[in-house]
This record gives sequence, C-alpha cells and structure tokens, in this order.
Amino acid sequence: MRPLPILFVLFLILPTAARAQSRRGVLVEIGPSVTDWGSRVSAGYFFHLTDQWVMDLGLAHSMWFPREHPAGQVTGTGHLRYMIDVLRVVPSVFVGVGAGGLLSGESPVTELEYGLTADYMISRRSHVGLSISGVTSVFGSEVTDDDGVLRTSITRMLVLLRFQWVFGETW
Repeated sequence: MRPLPILFVLFLILPTAARAQSRRGVLVEIGPSVTDWGSRVSAGYFFHLTDQWVMDLGLAHSMWFPREHPAGQVTGTGHLRYMIDVLRVVPSVFVGVGAGGLLSGESPVTELEYGLTADYMISRRSHVGLSISGVTSVFGSEVTDDDGVLRTSITRMLVLLRFQWVFGETW
C-alpha cells in the first residue's frame, strides 16, 4: 500500500491545529460609486489562510448609469486580504482580480480591485463594516459610450457597506 493515499486520508480525517481554528463564511458588499453614478453588489465565500491572511471568491454585479460609460458588468472576483486585528474593529488592506463581461455582451472585462476595509465585530459570527476601494475595468475590445467615445478601460472609486457571517470555527 502506498503511503501518499494514507496520508491524504489522515489529513481529511484528523483535525489539525490550523483547521480547528479556521474561519470561513459569506461576505456581502453593496454600495455606490463615488466617482461616477453607479453601484456595485457582490457576494462571496471567504476563508482564512492564517489569522491575518484571508482569501475570498465570489461574484460582483456593477451597474453604471450611462452617459459617460457602458451600462454595467458582471464579474467573478477573488481577493487576498491582510487583516490587522484590533479589539472589535478589524481593519484590512486588499488586492483582487475579477473576470467577466459587459451586460450588453459587447466585450469581456478584466478587473483589478484594491482598497481598505474596516469591520466591526458585532459577535464572533457577524461583522459589519465599510470598504473604500478602486476598481479598474479593462475591456477586451474598445467599447463606445453614449457620447461616442471609444474606451478600453475605466477606473472608479467605490464605498461599500460590508456584512460577514462566519460559519466555520470561531477562534
């Protein structure tokens, strides 16, 4: 019998110190764009890699009201977040990427997101907070806005209200 499958099975069965303290859950963000008329809604699954490093994966829907830019887009997103745990307020910095397409189907979209968050721990299971972020959307082809201007990218600043529900172990 090979040792590798046995080790894999033991890894799945036996609890480890890291897995006993692992936290995972859902994250919802919603809010307006600060630099243009629009909004963003996202939902995702997060999991702690360590006490400070968190990874989240999800979907985002961005709606931008026309005149200056294309109407909106849907993207799959992923963020890597570094948390600084300070009592009941938990600030963090993050970077993320996303991929998807314009709602019109006109072009694929790639996103780069970066920002700061601050979450308040209501309890060990629920957190509310605020996220201030920049999102740069790069289009796969030139997109014409309502003014007839061809665009290859757009950068927006967002303020998002956050809600987290932890359903894994809570330290």
